[in-house]
Amino acid sequence: MPDNGSVLAAYGATAIPSINLPCLVTIGDVPPCFDFDHDGQVTVRDISDPAARWNTTLNDPDPDGDPSTPAYDPRYDANRDGVIDVLDIGLVADHWLLTC
Repeated sequence: MPDNGSVLAAYGATAIPSINLPCLVTIGDVPPCFDFDHDGQVTVRDISDPAARWNTTLNDPDPDGDPSTPAYDPRYDANRDGVIDVLDIGLVADHWLLTC
C-alpha cells in the first residue's frame, strides 16, 4: 500500500485513516514552568513571588510573625529543599521569558 500520509495503520487490505493533532508526550517528570501567575510566560512577577518569601522555610513558614507578609509556600520552593532562598529564585530566573 502506498504511503500517502493518510494511513495510521493498516489491517489486512483496509486502510485506517489518520488525523493530525498536536500533542506533547513526556516520559518521566514534566519539567517545571514556574509561571506562577499563569499568564503564559515566566516574567519578573514570577521571580518576585519566591523573592517575597525569601528565607521562609517549611519548619518556620512565617519567621517575622506578621500574617500580612508572605509566608512559606511550597509552590515557590523550586528545588523542594524546604527553604525559599537564592537557589529557588535562581531556578525561576533561569526560565526567564519561557513560554508555558
